[in-house]
Amino acid sequence: MYNSIEHNLMDFLPPLGQRHHKQQTLETAFAVDKLYIDGGWLNFDDFQQTHKNYSNTWLAYHDLNHLVQRSGELWPDLNITLSKNDSIPSVNGGMLWGDQVNKRFYVYGGEWNEGFAQEPYSLLSYDIIYDKWDDFGSPDIAPPPKIASYGAGVGVSETGMGYYLGGWVSKASMSGWSGERTMTSNFYTYSYDSGDLLEVPRFPLTS
Repeated sequence: MYNSIEHNLMDFLPPLGQRHHKQQTLETAFAVDKLYIDGGWLNFDDFQQTHKNYSNTWLAYHDLNHLVQRSGELWPDLNITLSKNDSIPSVNGGMLWGDQVNKRFYVYGGEWNEGFAQEPYSLLSYDIIYDKWDDFGSPDIAPPPKIASYGAGVGVSETGMGYYLGGWVSKASMSGWSGERTMTSNFYTYSYDSGDLLEVPRFPLTS
């Protein structure tokens, strides 16, 4: 279902005036019967000539309760009218933690689409009910989290927790990072209710 939806986003995006062909390295979350899509890259009908990907600056959702006809098949309707201004970075390879209880999702990690990460990391959250973004500030833990991209993550509404494991730390994912792009095995948890981001201690493997 996910791959089918990803490859059938066939709405016109007004600023470019071209038919959307494919979206990749995006972040998705399910909440309130909608599949939210943020970040990643888009390419359009000119891709065969230009080989150019465009930064996806829209926050979109598929309404899973509203199906429309496309090429003789029924697909969840796509909406790209949600609030997202230039202060909210667009990233690729990040994670959205969906929160069904509080009707929001949280954005964690990812590489900035436009160059290096430009500011100290803050946990951003989108309020579905009020169509607005909230900045929950930098996580108050020591040492500071290594903000990574392309790790493994999941959000669990039933327990109010988000999880993120591993990935790659780079200048594009974490401001102030001075080394080469490096793989990490760090494991973080995030509590939706308390707002605490914690690093889970690593224990040695036993045979």
